[in-house]
Amino acid sequence: MFLTLLVTGNDRGKAELPQEAEYVVRKYANTVYRIAFSHMGSKGEADDVFQDVFLAYYKKPRRFNDEEHRKAWLIKTTVNCCKKANCIKARSKTVPLEEQSIVVNPFEIKEEQRLWTALQALPQEYRTVIELCYFEEMDAKQIGVALGINAGTVHTRLSRARKMLEEQLKEQMEGEA
Repeated sequence: MFLTLLVTGNDRGKAELPQEAEYVVRKYANTVYRIAFSHMGSKGEADDVFQDVFLAYYKKPRRFNDEEHRKAWLIKTTVNCCKKANCIKARSKTVPLEEQSIVVNPFEIKEEQRLWTALQALPQEYRTVIELCYFEEMDAKQIGVALGINAGTVHTRLSRARKMLEEQLKEQMEGEA
């Protein structure tokens, strides 16, 4: 259904995405959505960012050197769309009533909940490199290209993020004891 919405703007249309665009959406949907959800913190806002990213991809065809270049562009665009959405959200200073009392935690296993909570407590620049390294299995050079920073900075952020995660998880475990 998303693919139809992407092209037509409604779910009644019959238009289809070109094969290449459909391939890209299917291949990178999880990556884009995971980053958007992590940055935005709610399903609705992540859905909006997800759609913005693929609309940008579809509306203006680009030439990519290889799949790594395409993935880096999608990641960078996702991060930028999230930053833009967060700026708009900060300016409006409104929170929908249904989201005020809901804490998003998509995990049922206690260890996963602990890790999710610890990840969400990290500053965004550290959370992003952790996600790309461990969930997307990207190396420091690839992460650097995707985020527009050098590999040394990626290594530093990963090291600091791991240390922060360790401290967060220790605090959580001590609080439960």
